[in-house]
Amino acid sequence: MKTSSRKFFPRGIQHIYQRAKDKGVIFYDDIDRLIYFSIDSVMSKRHKVQVLGLSIMFTHLHKNIIANTKRQMSSYVQDTTSVFARAYNYYHNRKGNLFQARFGSASRTDEKKIRTAIAYQYNNHVEKGLCKHPEEERWCFLAYYDSDHPFSKPIDPDNISKNLRRAIRLIDRRAEKGQYLKYSLLEDIFSTLTPEEKEQFIDHTISKYMFIDFDKATSYYNSFDAMKASFDDNTGSERTIREDYDAFSDLDYVRINAIFKQKGWPHSRIFTSPVDQRRGLAQALVFRRGINQAAAVKYLHIF
Repeated sequence: MKTSSRKFFPRGIQHIYQRAKDKGVIFYDDIDRLIYFSIDSVMSKRHKVQVLGLSIMFTHLHKNIIANTKRQMSSYVQDTTSVFARAYNYYHNRKGNLFQARFGSASRTDEKKIRTAIAYQYNNHVEKGLCKHPEEERWCFLAYYDSDHPFSKPIDPDNISKNLRRAIRLIDRRAEKGQYLKYSLLEDIFSTLTPEEKEQFIDHTISKYMFIDFDKATSYYNSFDAMKASFDDNTGSERTIREDYDAFSDLDYVRINAIFKQKGWPHSRIFTSPVDQRRGLAQALVFRRGINQAAAVKYLHIF
């Protein structure tokens, strides 16, 4: 990973941006996102990196971190990326690099620019049409600042199914040992839970592995409420990082996910099907379902 020309100011925050090597979709579902989140949690602690925020999108991710040195930052990003990519490739039956070799970063020391970078990261889901406020979106994690179950009913330990109890016990054990999650484990757990239990399980897992320092992010504002209000008033910007902007809403990806779920198609099919079949599917998505063509192309990795 090349770092020689990368700007780094140790007294500020580093805004990290990563996307797929082919600029297509990476994070298809909750299992992909949970796996990445758990790995990031373990690696941030291992490398002693402070994470102020993380937004997991379909095709990319943003995070704001504090690291003491450029080497520390790069090692943290590289280890998180490589561990996730190996697990992802094996599970999805794909080969080759998953992320672009060089991640984007912008170093900020001025407090106004730091607040702008924080707002930009947390508002990614808003900008892509997935919610109106960051706290409404699970995968920017803001809702977990003051709740460990923001998107599901609290778990009642006296009224819980055997399957959910087992799932929680397995997750707690791995988290307490500093072990990230595995695809086989989550796939097995998800197959045993009801839709309501899945939501409870996801909230519990995120809360158990939570590593985002919301208090540090809030320290650049007067309060947490002031920070949220600032996000609503200012979406932020990041001109230093070369980020591709897709004009369509990410809701198109949500719609394709629903189609795959309805058909019972695993996402590994995307990486194993011949390109001609994927082109035919893309045409059907565009002309029969009204999906944006660029979204279909990125979802099915047709380039």
